Amino acid sequence: MKETLQTCEAPGMKGEIKYCTTSLESMIDYITSKLGSNGVTLLATNVPKTSKSVKHQYSITGVKYESQGEKPMYICHTIKYPYAVYYCHKLQGTKVARVWMKGDDGSTMEAATICHMDTSDWNPEHRAFQVLNVKPGAASVCHFIPENNFVWLGGN
Repeated sequence: MKETLQTCEAPGMKGEIKYCTTSLESMIDYITSKLGSNGVTLLATNVPKTSKSVKHQYSITGVKYESQGEKPMYICHTIKYPYAVYYCHKLQGTKVARVWMKGDDGSTMEAATICHMDTSDWNPEHRAFQVLNVKPGAASVCHFIPENNFVWLGGN
């Protein structure tokens, strides 16, 4: 709980707009206050129920960029707390894509994907830099959005 409160109360990174909501309903209210209610696109990762108990290898079968950074967007992550808390934030220089994949068991899934193009203001201890063996600003960082997390895109 302490970590969640620190995350929600800490100032955002340079250029980041952030807010923590305490329910699905308050997340929707917050997003519509920022993006409006017309032309908003919701992206999420959908893992087939049959694939959750077993790890599978997936091949990418298609990619569609939903935004190359020109649309306003917010990402809302679930964070640990005794009840629902979503960490919603907007970062500059972020690309958003849908990625379709096919598993070795024949199952298919769609994943929301984010590419952070400018990581120069990120914490040097961020796990992405350790995994990629790079320093802040040296590379973009792309990742799938986990289940029960959301990407909200405003209309143009």
